[in-house]
Amino acid sequence: MSETGAPAPETSIELPEQLRSEISPLLHDEEQIRLVQATDLRPDGQYGDAWLVATDQRLLSVTRNGSAGISELPLSLIRTVELIDHQGTGALRVRTDDSGQILARFTRTLMPAFGEIPAQLESLVHAARDGEEQIENPHVVGHDPGWSRGGNRRCDRCGRVIPRRFGVCPACLETRKLLFRLLNYARPYTGLAVLSLGLMLLATWIGLTPPLLMKSLFDDVLAPTPAGTWMTPYLEGMNRGDQLQVLVLMLFAVYVSSNLMGAVRRYVLAWLGQHVTLDLRNEVYRHLHALSLSFYNERETGRVMSSITQDVGRLQDFISDGLQETIRDILTIVIICATLFYLNATLATLVLLPTPLLVFTTLRFGGKLHLVYRGLWRRWAGISALLADTIPGVRVVKAFSQEQREVGKFETRSVD
Repeated sequence: MSETGAPAPETSIELPEQLRSEISPLLHDEEQIRLVQATDLRPDGQYGDAWLVATDQRLLSVTRNGSAGISELPLSLIRTVELIDHQGTGALRVRTDDSGQILARFTRTLMPAFGEIPAQLESLVHAARDGEEQIENPHVVGHDPGWSRGGNRRCDRCGRVIPRRFGVCPACLETRKLLFRLLNYARPYTGLAVLSLGLMLLATWIGLTPPLLMKSLFDDVLAPTPAGTWMTPYLEGMNRGDQLQVLVLMLFAVYVSSNLMGAVRRYVLAWLGQHVTLDLRNEVYRHLHALSLSFYNERETGRVMSSITQDVGRLQDFISDGLQETIRDILTIVIICATLFYLNATLATLVLLPTPLLVFTTLRFGGKLHLVYRGLWRRWAGISALLADTIPGVRVVKAFSQEQREVGKFETRSVD
């Protein structure tokens, strides 16, 4: 325990005695070694034995491969500690107010061990400054936080483990913000979207009129009743043949107009969907080229391809069609309920009694269906990843007679 109360990190690896004898003369009175981490690369990038040594006052880089070399830096001067991912290797760099210096290099085998070094050095720097201020950025540059031991990243908000394929916690995604981000892709085509929505609303309203016309056909023409219908004032003064002709023509006009508006709407939606898909795919592809190599090292090629092809298509379906269908369904329910209560409130109440049960069943079944489809999407992504890796290397598969092995892998991924 340091004088400031900050816990001193425990030594990772015992320093070899011959190197301890070389470092000991450099240590001041009461200066103690707090951290030792062996590396398999020297600071110049060549393979060899080297050590990163931290005392309660200094940070030292010790190299011993034919000749010994020691670099040192007072802890009180350190402003930033960075871990740099060079894909095949990594490096630990410290910065002062004036310059930066790489004190350790290592292969990917030691990346989990070095993933904990910045936090440990932060405690030492804080203690060396007598608690004056903390290190500015004890983190990693250009790498995945999964370097740390165990490779699990946890969400700062909920504490859940973040899956490696995600950059953010899926449980803490704000659905509202995500929805507005998706809708932004339809903003350049607002006019067409409004036209499609208007046609849908009008077609929905017109499509709900045939039952009312059929009621008038029976109550006003075929079997007249004293109560009549909403069409009774318009049919008065006509003979039964003319009344029948008017109602039949109205029904015909309703079906024709509804189908025409549906055809126009489907064409507009198809055009809108294709252009939204084009913009979305182009942006995803552009973003993929801006990502670091570590992103591709951690993901299979087929899964990345699946994101561009299949996932973008699902987003397009939601933006151009799914959202409008949701609005149409809600509007249909509202109009039907209003019509039922207008015609007979008592009968409408009896008809709607099972509604809570239907809502509960739908939500429960929908949740299970969501899990099933999520599993299917992951399975399809896994199959795409396998195909993307196997088909380009089919010559290697045949050269080593591994056809049955690859078939077995495909069947396993198709079933699991």
